[in-house]
Amino acid sequence: MPLTVAEAVDWLRAGREVQVFCEAIPWRYEPPHDDKLAAYKRARSFAATSASLPMRVLPLLVAPIPGACPHLQPDNRCAIYARRPLVCRIYPAEINPFLELQPEHKACPSDAWTPGRPALQRRGVLVDARLQTLIESARASAVADVPVKAAVCAALGLAAASLANEGYAVYTPERAALLAALLAGEAQAEHGAAPPPTHWRFVSNRRATVDALAEIGATSALVDAQSAALEFEYLGFYPAA
Repeated sequence: MPLTVAEAVDWLRAGREVQVFCEAIPWRYEPPHDDKLAAYKRARSFAATSASLPMRVLPLLVAPIPGACPHLQPDNRCAIYARRPLVCRIYPAEINPFLELQPEHKACPSDAWTPGRPALQRRGVLVDARLQTLIESARASAVADVPVKAAVCAALGLAAASLANEGYAVYTPERAALLAALLAGEAQAEHGAAPPPTHWRFVSNRRATVDALAEIGATSALVDAQSAALEFEYLGFYPAA
């Protein structure tokens, strides 16, 4: 479950685990100003380098939830409903404006989509003003949280990322260390202090990806399920090749 920085702090203080999912994009040149997708990604990432390759790192704070949510009560009500994370408040709508809401991909019961109920969207456009406000809040948080996430990565030594859309390098820091890094990052961002420059490496379970990144100047490494002594888990979207 994706979390904002403030939500991650609350989650950790409640004694629960938070992971850091890292992906990155080669950023050899600035895209045109009218490239809205690139602008969206740029605003949610921070600049770094991998050897000689400029890149943008997109870290996510994620609450790992095996099975049912720990806040789900026996009667299926939410125990933290008044302060539930933004992603829960927004579901089943999409936060990313480049993703289309597809009911068949959602876990809502079929009667939630029955005609005659209050409209969520018409012709792909949200008509629920309250929901739209929450989505805008989530998007603003994603941008505002970037300096804090950059500081956390620098403080905890997180420096490996997957190629965007191919997987994630998943870090599971010790709870107290991550909480301290988040709080320090918030204080750092509040005073305008930038984290030190970080040098990253790309990781992939696909040889072609590793070779292609090396050809454009990046540090890249092949990982698989048998890779030992890694400080992260690799979550790949595609079979190893």
